[in-house]
Amino acid sequence: MVRKLGQFFFFGNYFLGLCIAMLSAETLVQNGFHSINLLYFIEVVLLTKVYYTNAYTSEIKFYRGTNVRTQWYVQHRNFIRTAQKFYTTVAVVILIYFLIHYYHHLLVLSAASWLLILIFPSLACMYYGILIFPRRKFNLRSYGKLKPFVIGFVATGTVTVYPLLFFSIEENTAFHFTAQEAFFFIANFMFTTVIAIMFDIKDYAADHNSRLKTLIVRFGLRRSIYYVLLPFIAVGMMAFIVFTINKNYSFIQILINCIPFLLLAMVAWSLQQRKKILYYLAVIDGLLLVKAICGIIAVVLF
Repeated sequence: MVRKLGQFFFFGNYFLGLCIAMLSAETLVQNGFHSINLLYFIEVVLLTKVYYTNAYTSEIKFYRGTNVRTQWYVQHRNFIRTAQKFYTTVAVVILIYFLIHYYHHLLVLSAASWLLILIFPSLACMYYGILIFPRRKFNLRSYGKLKPFVIGFVATGTVTVYPLLFFSIEENTAFHFTAQEAFFFIANFMFTTVIAIMFDIKDYAADHNSRLKTLIVRFGLRRSIYYVLLPFIAVGMMAFIVFTINKNYSFIQILINCIPFLLLAMVAWSLQQRKKILYYLAVIDGLLLVKAICGIIAVVLF
């Protein structure tokens, strides 16, 4: 029973949705926002779950492989498809409510704000593929080296830009993306991109066989860890330290905010040994939750 619940929670992307919602909450706390709109966080969880689940539901029709996660999708495909329709409907209803409730604020947003609103969902659509011409699909996923950067960029926009934009509207304050927010964005981008690259390690054999030139396939496992993952983590932590210094955080607050980056480096190092799928979904994705919790604790309790 526990095993089935664990598979449902992790394979079904509910845990990932929770992680993204918590990172959104961390962004608000780190940047001094105090409003709480439960509907916003429900929307974040639903859209995250629907988006990432869609990638697997499109692959299960003729699947005959041994991937444990995809086998779970095949086994529960009817429930998953019904759930996808339900969650999508609820997400659309919430989105329509937001548009109706805040339309007068949206009308006066700057062109730069609208660019920030549109760029992330546009890239998200292009990642899995959009129809440009009849029977021709363009998707960024086929560009192996770009994959983790697109995922990281979209995820960072979701947990960094959207919360600041939405709650600026909620609190009726002007939205400004200053250098301070830029350093916070860079830190989150490095963190989420490293996690996306780690998932390419999981798919190394399949990507190699399908000739998808991901960073891991191109550079090899150890070189990717030494010369890509660890430097990216260092850059992300330095960007976050700059952000915390600009916010006049105390030493203990800075130290707590550095914990997730240090744990990320430890997990990256551990990937030199083969890991099971649940390690990626629980431990590696779980670092997103750890980052959110550490960020919130550093501000609220110290």
